[in-house]
Amino acid sequence: MTPVVLQHDASARSFVVLNLRGFDEPDEIRLVGVQHGYRNGIVEEQLRGFKRVMTVDFGVLATQLDRLFVLNFLKSANRQIRTASQLAHVALEDPERFTNAWVEDIQHGSRFILRLIDQGVYRVFPTIATETDIM
Repeated sequence: MTPVVLQHDASARSFVVLNLRGFDEPDEIRLVGVQHGYRNGIVEEQLRGFKRVMTVDFGVLATQLDRLFVLNFLKSANRQIRTASQLAHVALEDPERFTNAWVEDIQHGSRFILRLIDQGVYRVFPTIATETDIM
């Protein structure tokens, strides 16, 4: 279990999540660049860097206040996620949709799993993200 702080606008809340994937380890990335295919068959890539793709598994959020905070986090344009050693400004991987899962088909067993992408573009994977690592 990992302690994290979600922040949006002027609100922040601490959670202990079941799993935080892709935040401090390169579990999943999205490459930022262009690929050119030429008529002679040559393929050329121009990679600028990459973005971290993060999965935050909250497990079941038992209180309505926690669920509403996560909803407001999703609706905000200014989102941050923090651990004890890192900070990331994040965007939604799918900005049009979010669905929670009902554990055992019980409404009050709402399991929240967020898929987020880092807003920054990196050249090296940050062990501790600093402003100089972000392009």
